[in-house]
Amino acid sequence: MYLTSSRLVGATLLVLSLLFFMGCDGDSGVSDPEPDPGPQTGTVIGVVTAADGETPIQGVTVGLATDEAADAAQSGNALRPLNTVLSPVFAVQTDGPTTTTDADGAFTLEDVPTGEQTLIAKRGVFEATFTVTVPLNDVIAVDEVDLDSVQPLGYVPGEYDSIEDVVLGLGNEDVDELSPESLGDADLLGDYAMVFVNCGSDSFTEERAAVLADYVNQGGTLYISDLEAPYVEALFPDDISFTNDSFAEELEGRVTAQSLRDWIRRGELTITYDAPSWSRITNLEGDAEVLVHGQPSQLDEGNEPLAITFSLGSGRVVYTTFHNTLGLNIEQESVLRYYIYLDS
Repeated sequence: MYLTSSRLVGATLLVLSLLFFMGCDGDSGVSDPEPDPGPQTGTVIGVVTAADGETPIQGVTVGLATDEAADAAQSGNALRPLNTVLSPVFAVQTDGPTTTTDADGAFTLEDVPTGEQTLIAKRGVFEATFTVTVPLNDVIAVDEVDLDSVQPLGYVPGEYDSIEDVVLGLGNEDVDELSPESLGDADLLGDYAMVFVNCGSDSFTEERAAVLADYVNQGGTLYISDLEAPYVEALFPDDISFTNDSFAEELEGRVTAQSLRDWIRRGELTITYDAPSWSRITNLEGDAEVLVHGQPSQLDEGNEPLAITFSLGSGRVVYTTFHNTLGLNIEQESVLRYYIYLDS
């Protein structure tokens, strides 16, 4: 069938019109949108250690630093008043990527925005801020993420305990010796992120206990050992009772707190009491967390708490019946290190 001339002309015009409009569309400058490249992120890996640069610290939270923390790190202003020790402005960003270090102190932080980023590693009153340039879809390793205390640490010497030796042995240098009278000075205590009251300091007074209660309420961390139990009774009234009906012995302690089990990588430990008298916890109520319990020889059955921790306001207290003694073994020392890096 042949087209008439008029129909041929019409068909030709239709084709030309279509070509014209297609050409106009192509010359309009409008192009298909570029495909979404997806998140522009990379991965940061590293190992977090104590200030000595050698002892791995596990359970450390690692993530993007808040803007305030990043500014403080870049300006070198790492120290701040005690009442901001636990403030979120000096923590990781809550809406950013976070992770925790494993038993070897290692971490892998994924989905970190590319470019220069300030990260923070934090556990208890210890932290480290560091800057890293994050590559796209790649991994970068960081070196020397060493935790340091956010404020100086203070200790009151004791006759039967020397926890400061463990603190200093971890490379912490900003550690001050305090007199018993210092425990009654609220302004002075406000300069310290953590205060250690050694067994045998013979420092207890009701007035000092009241000042320490305020100190903890404002965010401080307090370590108390053995015969300084009256402080715990004053800070944790009506919920705890002690006796000194005890003697030197070795006993098997069972670790009840999961975080401590993870820390020492075991559920039991041998505890050495080398003194002829130590404070036993005979009754415990309230919200205290039992870290370790065991069966002293005085008990025919059952267990007693041997180490506990409890919160007070914004801060935390750890009390231990065993401490840094001549009979200290590796397991006990690991527990003492846990006390120092007690998570808030």
